Amino acid sequence: MFTAQDVQNELERLSNPDKAKHHQKYFKTGPGEYGEGDLFIGIEVPKMRALSKKICSDISPADTEILLKSPIHEHRQTALFTMVEKYNAARRKSLPKRNGSASDDQLIAAMREKKEIVTLYLENTKYINNWDLVDCSASYILGEWFLETEPETLGEKTIWNLAKSDDLWKQRISVMTTHAFIRSGTFQPTLNLCEYFLPATHDLIHKCTGWMLRETGKKEKAVLIQFLDVHASEMPRTMLRYSIEKLTAAEKENYMSPIRKRKA
Repeated sequence: MFTAQDVQNELERLSNPDKAKHHQKYFKTGPGEYGEGDLFIGIEVPKMRALSKKICSDISPADTEILLKSPIHEHRQTALFTMVEKYNAARRKSLPKRNGSASDDQLIAAMREKKEIVTLYLENTKYINNWDLVDCSASYILGEWFLETEPETLGEKTIWNLAKSDDLWKQRISVMTTHAFIRSGTFQPTLNLCEYFLPATHDLIHKCTGWMLRETGKKEKAVLIQFLDVHASEMPRTMLRYSIEKLTAAEKENYMSPIRKRKA
């Protein structure tokens, strides 16, 4: 079994002071910035992902939670990567095997494991407090869970509770959770949130809503165009620019030209 201390020791071994300095600036950890007070030790994402694959089957939920509550950014991110790995492993257990379907016991155990991960996630959103932490986890845990367990409502109550919070990161979690729905071909929850966040003032909400609109357009361009035709004139500039990145030059010009002088 891997303990939280084992993982922290390994992450310390992988740390790089020069990268840590860069990350402190890149993730805006200064006074008054969105990542104020976050601490980095400087580890590349592929190394954290590799470590999470190594430990995912041999670390307890309690030790995962210790990592998730750490003041060190890379500890939290490794915990989230590990939770995604654990969730995917549990999901695979419930998939049909070559020689038949999973047994009832396997299905029950897999569902219990997934629910435990989702509960851990929702109880600790205060520690999922930077955009990379949200983006690497929300759709792969919450989104996939709602697709499976709430196919009719897609976690609407939980998602809107997050969206209506005053907390920036909960708001971003609400939007990024819907990436899983987009991947499955369902767009309305994303569109509803993007409309709700039109008056938002933080560029990290502008960016993620624009990004999810772009992803929607990649799956179904007509859905994006319909949203833009209604809302382009009131969309924050950054949100609009992100959303139209995959459109033709003429289409981009059509949506951007009337608001070139409007501030983001």
